[in-house]
Amino acid sequence: TENKMAFKKCLINHGDSNVRYGDGDEEFESAFSDPALHQALNNQINKSAINFFRALALCHTVIPRKLKNGEFEYRSPSPDEEALVQAAVRADAKLLERNNNFVKILIQGKEESYEILKVLEFSSDRKRMSVVVKDLKTSEITLYIKGADDMILTRLRKDKEGSTKTDHDVEQTTKALEDFSSFGLRTLCIASKSVKAEDFKIFSEHLQLAEKKLNEREETVEKVYDLLEQNLNLLGVTAIEDKLQIHVPSTIATLRKAGIKFWMITGDKGQTALKIAISCNLHSTRQELISLEPQKVMSKFKDILENTLKICEKNPETRRTLLVGVYGFRQIFEHENLKKIFLKICVLCECVICCRVTPLQKAQIVHLAKQSGMRTLAIGDGGNDVNMIQEAHVGVGIEGREGQQAARAADYSVGKFFHLERLMLVHGHHSYHRTAFISQYSFYKSLMICFIQLTFATFSLFSGASHFNSLSLMSYNVFYTGLLPCFYVFDKNYEPETLISSPEKYSLTQKHTFLNKKTFFLWFIRAIFQALGIWVIIILSISFEFIGAQEGRPLSDEELSLVTFTALVLIQILTIVLNSNTLTVFNAFILIGTLIVFFLF
Repeated sequence: TENKMAFKKCLINHGDSNVRYGDGDEEFESAFSDPALHQALNNQINKSAINFFRALALCHTVIPRKLKNGEFEYRSPSPDEEALVQAAVRADAKLLERNNNFVKILIQGKEESYEILKVLEFSSDRKRMSVVVKDLKTSEITLYIKGADDMILTRLRKDKEGSTKTDHDVEQTTKALEDFSSFGLRTLCIASKSVKAEDFKIFSEHLQLAEKKLNEREETVEKVYDLLEQNLNLLGVTAIEDKLQIHVPSTIATLRKAGIKFWMITGDKGQTALKIAISCNLHSTRQELISLEPQKVMSKFKDILENTLKICEKNPETRRTLLVGVYGFRQIFEHENLKKIFLKICVLCECVICCRVTPLQKAQIVHLAKQSGMRTLAIGDGGNDVNMIQEAHVGVGIEGREGQQAARAADYSVGKFFHLERLMLVHGHHSYHRTAFISQYSFYKSLMICFIQLTFATFSLFSGASHFNSLSLMSYNVFYTGLLPCFYVFDKNYEPETLISSPEKYSLTQKHTFLNKKTFFLWFIRAIFQALGIWVIIILSISFEFIGAQEGRPLSDEELSLVTFTALVLIQILTIVLNSNTLTVFNAFILIGTLIVFFLF
């Protein structure tokens, strides 16, 4: 995606009701195009909307910078946070100043200053982040939290009269989350909690003890965090749009024609991931969708996998997409017998969508694919993709707004996703073709001179004498055959336009057309045939007295060696020329230069 987030929709809890904004029969460009939101913000009696955007202005790690024109620029490692802070600004809750200990905001023309007591940072396991602030005017301590729905909704405060009201809020919120996800929007739940000074003091003491632990420090700290992040009051839900990069659908369609299968691994909800998969041509309504719903009973999940495998094997030609959630992967990773069943299902599916997964699970999924014998390429643009990129056979990082972590950890770095098309179809094909030739040629040219030496040994009764002097042997590998294949890196057996317009040619690399047992054997036979040819034609013809020198004597061993070596070098040059598909200036220079150097020295 572009990582340019746009605040599209939201749900705000007004106490007696949960109201959606930017949603409904009328299409709105964003929630701020909805007149009802502006009415809610201007409501001085029920300040739920104001409190919602106050939370967005406070709960983040964004750093503001005031420009010369008086406007503010907001910077954060997370584009999501930038979008939420910008949304708060549009709702008249502007972030003015923030450092490690202090934050100042301007809400409806009134400045509010807070002391930052503690930031409970986001992690892939926690799936949430919190900030504890103290109002410098009223001394009230409040915790603001945002995170995934499964982490926030389970921590809501229960009513004294029972859980009816809370359950109703959760039900409405869950419905809104599903609807927002169906549009491909990324959702977050926002909540808050009033904290007593005594409770925060106790929390701080427990946290200090946890941070001093030498063993299992992170787990203990998270447990202390979890004690504070309970009995929350739901403020609302945000829905952010992250647009796809240009040419993503066409790139995926082209690479699929090349016989490449796609697995989409994301931390988004299942509905969001499915919508994104549809928009980028990974999944279509013509494909059968297999959803592995989470099951709490292990035996049931195993039965689901086995039944799914039977269906796939019964009709293997049916186009299918497999959707797997985080619970399913937990079961799969914990039981070896489920891994085999799962991999068989994946092979029979055209696309696999893995949702709600952590960075560690991303790497585990790639490792699982590698275990099945697949050649994997992982591409990502964020720090949470680093483990996955490093685990794959080939890692590709996209330089984006989320930083350079993915690009630095990868084998290859690209600017946009569509660059992957040329990287694989053109550079990948040419790289394989050139590597296949150079590797086999290196064996061939060494075998050829060895076979000549071996044949000479039979005539010298294996005396240990060498047919070539040490200077010839050294120059053969360094000057006459060492430099020749180097400039083969410019060779192209197909033009780039042909490879892109005919992605099916990528199958030549997948089938190991240019480098396999057969091709290596042919190079081996070529070395033997040419070595024997040189020996029979030159050595047997010249070494006897049928052809003598001008003085009437046979050629000496040194002269015979030079004639043999000359034929050997000329055949090597001819082999390079005949096996080259393109002749560049560099190729011509090295070929002609090799001949000149040989005959001069």
